[in-house]
Amino acid sequence: MTRSMLTVSAAALALLAVPAHSDERQPMQVLNGQLQLGDVYARMNLHVVDARTAAGGASAVGNAGSATSSGGILEVQASQHLSGTVGARVAADVEAVSEATVTSATAFGNAAATAACCGTNRTDLEQVANGHANVYARNDLRLRGGNGDAAAASAAVVNAANVDGRNAFIDSSVRQYSNHSVRSFTGIQAEVVEGTTVATASATVNAVSSTNTDATLDGLVVDQRSEGVEAIATADIYAARSRDMVAASAATGNTASAHTTNGFNLITATQDNAAYVQSESYVTLDDWRGLTAVSSQAIGNTVTGGAIGSSSLTDVEQTNRNGVVSVSSLRGIAGEGGVGLVNSVAIGNAVSGFACADCGIDVAATGFVRQVNEGSVFALGEARTVGADIVGAATAIGNTATFAATRPRH
Repeated sequence: MTRSMLTVSAAALALLAVPAHSDERQPMQVLNGQLQLGDVYARMNLHVVDARTAAGGASAVGNAGSATSSGGILEVQASQHLSGTVGARVAADVEAVSEATVTSATAFGNAAATAACCGTNRTDLEQVANGHANVYARNDLRLRGGNGDAAAASAAVVNAANVDGRNAFIDSSVRQYSNHSVRSFTGIQAEVVEGTTVATASATVNAVSSTNTDATLDGLVVDQRSEGVEAIATADIYAARSRDMVAASAATGNTASAHTTNGFNLITATQDNAAYVQSESYVTLDDWRGLTAVSSQAIGNTVTGGAIGSSSLTDVEQTNRNGVVSVSSLRGIAGEGGVGLVNSVAIGNAVSGFACADCGIDVAATGFVRQVNEGSVFALGEARTVGADIVGAATAIGNTATFAATRPRH
């Protein structure tokens, strides 16, 4: 049985779930099941000549669902299953755009979000991508003649979930599984760029985020498993003559984050990544002035948990089973005042937890961490330039765990 995407507002939930004259605190319930068997594609072709601005985007989603509530108890039980390929593509060709050109391509296999204000958020979510297919985003931007600022971005995520609260109590669980591959590519080819040029690309298999304000995260349980072939993100820029340039890429197997302000923060996460993870950023410039920054980050598994104004507890088990590679490369000839920054980071497993005191109270950042990295980890930074000042760094880490607590000064 296939159910269509369900988006539920607080008013609709009240009409459906709460009888007349009932208790305001009676749970508002959402049951949502989604199954996407076929492929989903979005494409945007853009051709613009002699204009002030140009913008275009493409977005594709296999399954999407959201539920929100205000002043009550939100109970969500949802499942999203994807078998097909999801892809978004932008092909842009612009000439003589004087002010700004902006393009974006985004692709999500399964996407879900729940949020509660002044109440309770109880979410039980399952997201599965089980077709050995692909989720990809590609953004190609060509700049002819002279142009102003330009920004191109691509982002692809197989499973994405947000569980949030404001003045709320959160007790939720998310399970994510994928054997899909995920790829993101952003490429810019330019003749003359008078402004700033930015290319970003991100590829993630499983992602969970929980952001809570004046709230208590009593428990967020996350189970993430990535068994696809690869997660690859690429940002690539070539320019004949340019000023400031930025190329940034990030690729991740599993990521989970939970943050609260003025409330306790508890996250329990199990992550297992078997996909090959690679992030690569390339910039090639014939003649440039100003600052050029090239960065890449590849991580097998990552968890962050923290609280401001209260304590936090982060309980994590991570296993990375495949290679993690990060490459950042800058090549070019700089004019007067050219500066290049090159940074490459590759990590097998990463955990960080923090607690920051407020209002004169003591806090604690508690962590229980178990990490196993079976794959090779490689970071490469490269700068081959003429006439430019260069600062570069390459960092490769198998496992890392950091915790910090800031207490008030007396």
